[in-house]
Amino acid sequence: MEGKFCILLAQSKKSNADYFSSVLKKSGYDNIVFAFDGIDAVKIFEEYSPKVVFIDSTLPLLDGISVLKKIKKIDTDCIAAITSAEYSKALADEFIRNGSDGFITEPFSEDRIIPWLIVSIAEKERSRKLKEEYRSMSVLFNDRLDFERVVGKFASENSLSFEEAKKQLCSISESKNIPLKKLIEILK
Repeated sequence: MEGKFCILLAQSKKSNADYFSSVLKKSGYDNIVFAFDGIDAVKIFEEYSPKVVFIDSTLPLLDGISVLKKIKKIDTDCIAAITSAEYSKALADEFIRNGSDGFITEPFSEDRIIPWLIVSIAEKERSRKLKEEYRSMSVLFNDRLDFERVVGKFASENSLSFEEAKKQLCSISESKNIPLKKLIEILK
């Protein structure tokens, strides 16, 4: 996954952006775009759809929390870290409540940035897979529930056992050349 996706560095200080960029490039993340104020950060986010964003908490024109809220409305799955010169539990909590995936304070270092990034990417991927699996299981469950409701209703209306009704519906499906799932949809 390294280097294949875009990273936005939204930093008020060019020196911080340069440092983050060098650390990221050294680790193979080389698709990097920059913003030096909050308005540009949102504009560039909309244009490039980065998967990872490092947002300075004190961006000019539009502060970090406002930028975070706007980008999370655009893409809830992007990975966002807040960068700050100082740590404040209240500030970190506010950013986390608004969708931040991490809070990185100065002095910035490679051994804090890269491990955070690797873990965050893995966690997002795991979360995405779990959501996908849940949706898939939910569809299967609902399909099975629909099937059993229709078979039960058909059994009741035709004075049949559940098994007899199921056999008759399968037979109808075959004789009419209609997939059973489609027949269930029709009879729902």
